[in-house]
Amino acid sequence: MKRFSLFLSYAFCILGFVLIAALAVAAPLCKLSFVGFCAEDYSYLWLVLSCSYIFLALMAVANVCLLLLLNKVRTDAIFTNASVRLLKVISWASILAAIAAIPTCFFMYAGIAIVFIALFLGLVIRIIKQVIERGTMLKNEYDSTI
Repeated sequence: MKRFSLFLSYAFCILGFVLIAALAVAAPLCKLSFVGFCAEDYSYLWLVLSCSYIFLALMAVANVCLLLLLNKVRTDAIFTNASVRLLKVISWASILAAIAAIPTCFFMYAGIAIVFIALFLGLVIRIIKQVIERGTMLKNEYDSTI
């Protein structure tokens, strides 16, 4: 069961890379209809595209760190300082992605959902990082007493 779960996690990470690449390629091809603006006014398209590319780059960083963390889980090296650092990078990447997506909220309704989801994900992973960090401290303390 553990092998299937890891396989599924790897599959979703690879799917995430494919989705990020597809969105990066398709972003300039899409004609966005801005909320509150004329459909022919694309003067703000550069802002939306730049925010989208920053968001996608941060999500790619988080996805790479997630793959590295999955490798740690596969080798049973979960409670290590490296795992804590990877979780820290994932949480900050999600929080920064939420901040990068804020300008899109003024032009697309979906931007509001993206900001809240990325921020929530970053905060949840931040809490998980604290738990893993505490577990790492306890494991190191236990290992040093023996």
